[in-house]
Amino acid sequence: MKKLFLLFILAFTAISCEELQDFIDPKGHGLVFLEGEMKAYFDDKGDTKNYKFNADLAWSAEVSADWVEVNPTSGPAGENKIQIKVDKNKSDEKRTGYVDITLSNDKSYRIELEQFASGESLDDVKPSVSIPNNEIWYTSVDGNVVEPYSGEGSQDNFTVFGANIVSNEYDTEKECWVIKFDGDVTSIGETAFWGCHSLTSITIPDSVTTIGCWAFLDCSALLSIAIPAGVTSIGWEAFHKCSNLTCVTIPDSVVSIDAWAFHGCSSLTGVYMTDLSAWCRINFGGSSGNPLCSAGSLYLNNELITDLVIPSNITELKHATFYNCSSLTSVTIPNSVTTIGDYTFSGCSSLTSVTIPDSVTTIGEGAFWGCGSLTSAYCKAITPPVALIYSDYDWYAFEYNAPGRKIYVPTESVEAYKS
Repeated sequence: MKKLFLLFILAFTAISCEELQDFIDPKGHGLVFLEGEMKAYFDDKGDTKNYKFNADLAWSAEVSADWVEVNPTSGPAGENKIQIKVDKNKSDEKRTGYVDITLSNDKSYRIELEQFASGESLDDVKPSVSIPNNEIWYTSVDGNVVEPYSGEGSQDNFTVFGANIVSNEYDTEKECWVIKFDGDVTSIGETAFWGCHSLTSITIPDSVTTIGCWAFLDCSALLSIAIPAGVTSIGWEAFHKCSNLTCVTIPDSVVSIDAWAFHGCSSLTGVYMTDLSAWCRINFGGSSGNPLCSAGSLYLNNELITDLVIPSNITELKHATFYNCSSLTSVTIPNSVTTIGDYTFSGCSSLTSVTIPDSVTTIGEGAFWGCGSLTSAYCKAITPPVALIYSDYDWYAFEYNAPGRKIYVPTESVEAYKS
């Protein structure tokens, strides 16, 4: 069980706060990994893994053995990419190695490598971690207990978790803290871990279906989280100000991510959605990070395609979801969507076309405001969607004076749309 939990943590954690602090010198010089795990596992056949990091000094890389290759072997300050290649292992014993990345101030960071013996693959030994539905596992910066939020205005445990807390104790076998409940945990409700600054990782049982508003607000040491397959919604500001959060895994069961859910997550480089091919890399970075845009709840990564096809399990596009995503050029919305929220695509200055299916019944205020390049909008509904107007500023769903813009509608509905 101990090994299973450790491997699970390795799979979803990029670098702990303690290790990062160790790696920064008194003048603040250091290196922060954006992609890649601290410990990498390889099949016997060998493989190549990619790493991305920010360094504020020049660096060099050194390998421990001749069966390991790194490219390039040095680089300048700034954002860098390296590739670690491991040869085929013909031995009947596993082997270990490492790659050291050393800055010009002689500070080093080590990536540990482990390759399985000949005939043994990752699929043979990869752990399947499953925790009881009445437990939550977690780790902390200082190794001490983390108490769920119980400040002014907080709710009782049953309301927050769907069960009452029985104990919150360190488990020496699992090498982590374990919160036990008197029944299945069904939610991580509003304010559940608000302000738990020492929380570094957390494992949530599969019985959880919702993550509420402010559930992890200001958990500034939280590094990674895997959201269970049963979760359907993530609430308003659920991970707001989780400034060290680097990785989030979101299952295809999630149909709703509320506004500002990941706002202020300045270290978050990737959000991995299990079945959304067009959204396989979405960047939620905050305004102090390096996002493509500076506000809203979803940020498109520079690596995406500029055409967005929203997957068919999404039912609502919420407030400011793609606000100021300036590289987005076209959007196709599936028939599952019924509501386009306020300012959803506001400020998408490169957006040239959008297709709105007949399932959409409501378009929020300013939904496409500030989309200066939008020349074609295709609205397929026979009955025009309700397009809300913010009366104080006349912020219609679309600007009414955009030159050259055409809105295509069903022939029998032209007059209805005009009115």
